[in-house]
Amino acid sequence: ADCRKDLAAAQPLVEEAKAALDTLDKASLTELKSMSRPPEDVVMVTAAVKVLTSDPRRIPNSKQRDWANCKQMMANVGQWMNSLIAFDQDNIPQACVDAIQGYVSNPA
Repeated sequence: ADCRKDLAAAQPLVEEAKAALDTLDKASLTELKSMSRPPEDVVMVTAAVKVLTSDPRRIPNSKQRDWANCKQMMANVGQWMNSLIAFDQDNIPQACVDAIQGYVSNPA
């Protein structure tokens, strides 16, 4: 019962994220990558993406989620964009889901 409740609560967020992903283009992601000091919310979102897309056996620690490391994740913008589009949101490893809870519960 709790899982269904959690899923129902998360579904609108997933749909919103999918819609936002459809608006991304290579130029926007290149601009994102070029930021030297982005707003903290930008760093938080890219860090969460880094965690969600990581190998569940090698989830980056908090120091590995800083802006410099997030920019490395975006090194090849076209490849990164394609990986975001192809991301399988239905099969996210539980370890990755657990590791982003601090981002999900952050009201910012």
